[in-house]
Amino acid sequence: MKRRLFLLVGGALILAAGWGVRAWGDPRVREMRRVEKRVLALAEAVSFTDKDSTFQRLAYPEKLTGFFAASTELDITLGAREAHATLLNSELKERAAVMRATAKGLSVQFLDVAVTLNEPLNEATVHLTSKIYFTGEPDYWVQEFRLQLAKQPEQGWQIRRIGTVRTME
Repeated sequence: MKRRLFLLVGGALILAAGWGVRAWGDPRVREMRRVEKRVLALAEAVSFTDKDSTFQRLAYPEKLTGFFAASTELDITLGAREAHATLLNSELKERAAVMRATAKGLSVQFLDVAVTLNEPLNEATVHLTSKIYFTGEPDYWVQEFRLQLAKQPEQGWQIRRIGTVRTME
């Protein structure tokens, strides 16, 4: 009788431990999911339509700056357009406001998001494919990007560097 009770309690403890490990998961996997969610939220935040309310239009630049560190390095090449600079949040806010005012709409999707978490778990590299469509243009752009993010104590994951992935042309 004692042996059955011991086996039953031991089995229950093993099942509970397995459930606990599965419920809490690996901290690396949790952080990778957080980074992926953050990057996908950025794609949603960047997108806008010409039917947005005035309030949404005014809040657009402020909404975007929360995704970026105080200064963000750009190393972007899109066709003949190039951007190699370090942007401060104030400059980013200004450029976002200009883009929001001049473009009718913008749709950004991030596909094939692959997150690599660096060892101290406070830096990550994200490799993704973007699909970018400006309202009124006949075609869309597909471009691979590599983002480097850093985890800030109060702001969470923020982008420090954006670069295009060079492919054969």
